[in-house]
Amino acid sequence: MHLIFVFLVMLSTSLCAKEKCETCKDIVTKFKEGMERTSRHNFGGGNTDWEETRLGTWADSETRLIDIIEGLCSATECHSMVEEHEEDIENWWFKQKSNGVELETWLCIDTIQVCCPSGKFGRSCEECPGGAETPCSKHGKCKGNGTRTGTGECECDDGYTSKSCNECDEGFYQDKNNTSELNCLGKLK
Repeated sequence: MHLIFVFLVMLSTSLCAKEKCETCKDIVTKFKEGMERTSRHNFGGGNTDWEETRLGTWADSETRLIDIIEGLCSATECHSMVEEHEEDIENWWFKQKSNGVELETWLCIDTIQVCCPSGKFGRSCEECPGGAETPCSKHGKCKGNGTRTGTGECECDDGYTSKSCNECDEGFYQDKNNTSELNCLGKLK
């Protein structure tokens, strides 16, 4: 009975971690939409020259940031994450954005560490079999790809097999005309 409880706790933890990554990516998507939505706005108080002299430009203002943040969330998980990491978002807005640092990488991967770069998985963002550039040799899906969860095992596409999906499965044959990459063709009869 104790093992079942431990398994359920591990399962719920990994699901929560995957959901946190998805929530963070949703926040980034909504943030980008908010930036687009507010890109042509200004302070709108009637004396834009005075406002920009005193408050700085609209493009990098705290007022614009607040406007964007207010439109980010509709779900509870999103509100919780934004509230918990509001200072991190402000840090990116005022310090990292001008250095060309992408929000998703900075927030979700490096700062709050709920996601991994594509082609990586698990708590320490290990490379998927086949490498980060070609997870599962481009012939399958890496379990946990891009999240802090998963086993990194490959689920190979039909016709491919092995730990990194780099061999033809039983009954399939390699296309000898295509020497640049593995191409397993239909089943032998």
